[in-house]
Amino acid sequence: MMTRTAWTCSVFAAQIGALAVSGSAARAADAVVTVDASRTTVNLVPESVGLSYEMRTVGEAGFDSTTGNEAAIFKTLGVHHIRIGGNTVDYGTFWQAGDQAVPTWASIIVTPADAQRVAGFAKAIDARVAWAVNWHNL
Repeated sequence: MMTRTAWTCSVFAAQIGALAVSGSAARAADAVVTVDASRTTVNLVPESVGLSYEMRTVGEAGFDSTTGNEAAIFKTLGVHHIRIGGNTVDYGTFWQAGDQAVPTWASIIVTPADAQRVAGFAKAIDARVAWAVNWHNL
């Protein structure tokens, strides 16, 4: 459960950060943050809690519900969404569905067995997976 105060402060911090990045740092300094202490909690629906990982994690045998305590931690945190992608999808990831040779540019090899392992992990923690795909190497 995230408090409304924390959520509101996070939103304002993001807006202030966006102003600073856009070159309007002077306007960001004039921003006002108001905390309404009378509204101290709000419940997030389970579908709104998730984590994002680089594809490298999959290529390094991550997300294995049969080893370690990773699945238990995700369950404890209430994670119901996993996003797998990031920059490593576009730079270095090769989907090897068969016996094709690995290109010299590939530093991360992902196979159907990796996808099955992630699917098993997602099933074990009752989560959905958003899986990024680099269409250039399919």
